[in-house]
Amino acid sequence: EDGPLKISGATFRDLVWPGNDIQQLTVSTAENGDWRIAGNAKLIDLVPLRRNRGLGEGRAISFEFLADRIIAGDGIVLSGQIIGSKRSNGGGKARFSGDLFNKTKPLITEAQVDIQFGENADLMDGAGLVGGAETSIRYVDNKDSPAELVMTSDNGGSTLKGLGVTDTIRSGDLVLKTRFLDGYANFDTKIRITNFRVVEAPRAVRAFSVLGPAGLIGLLEGEGTYFGWGEALIENRGPQVRLKQVAGQGQAVSVTFVGEYDRETRTVDVSGNLVPASFLSNIIGVIPLVGQILTGVDKAGLFVTQFSLKGDIDDPDSSVTPASVIPGVLRDILSPSWLEREGERILGPSIDE
Repeated sequence: EDGPLKISGATFRDLVWPGNDIQQLTVSTAENGDWRIAGNAKLIDLVPLRRNRGLGEGRAISFEFLADRIIAGDGIVLSGQIIGSKRSNGGGKARFSGDLFNKTKPLITEAQVDIQFGENADLMDGAGLVGGAETSIRYVDNKDSPAELVMTSDNGGSTLKGLGVTDTIRSGDLVLKTRFLDGYANFDTKIRITNFRVVEAPRAVRAFSVLGPAGLIGLLEGEGTYFGWGEALIENRGPQVRLKQVAGQGQAVSVTFVGEYDRETRTVDVSGNLVPASFLSNIIGVIPLVGQILTGVDKAGLFVTQFSLKGDIDDPDSSVTPASVIPGVLRDILSPSWLEREGERILGPSIDE
């Protein structure tokens, strides 16, 4: 034909440059100038495409990649297939199938995730397996607020184990919310779980089990002991994991504690209260856990224990102080004075006031 040579597509093989190792890349153009890109890769960085930078800046692009590692930014790495499109003015959407990693740590496998990205906000919504448990995930990164990740599961024990939080919980309905701070270096997590069991109790609970409640023995063996609900507020600051408040209430025992764990030194410093609920079941109907007064208890009182764990996480020193108390001093045992003092000792004075 007359006129200048016009190329509508090309295929490239074995392309390697920093952050990319592409085995095959096919680029084609539509009549309106939009691009279509498809390829297979060992490693591909999609951050420039996501942020409307580089060769694709200002151009509408549809894309499809199958890759061992897809760099999505903000520490998120994908492994699998991603299909999507970007508008010429930036922003777009995609669907991903495969595994998600936080840097090199597996986060969720066999995931099906819908992604929306843009200059002011990013959204990721889908589901997959965490620790073998079906888990829903929703990630929102808004320009004007900290990024937040919400995970829900009806097998919370497996999900928490898969995330590396704890391996002592079985089953449970879980809601986990994490807010990322300081460019994802630090984050705060709130965990709420209901209808679960706890197994393999720490040494402090083992020491207290000599007082006899069957539910405490259940913590040590078999299927564990049942809890109706549990909550945890956790701050992660570099290697420091600060347990601002952990509480739970079950059929046999109620517990609340605060503390700190150092990932680098593998040391722990935890203090808390433990109440064997079986001592109360015939006296009152509901057991308030923190900051409330129990009323109607007879003068014989009930057993409560203060416990502490300190030292190497694999073999901490434990301290247990059981006491028979009457209602007049129960409030001080259950939280406000002793536990608040322990919280200030371990975590420092509160700055919330």
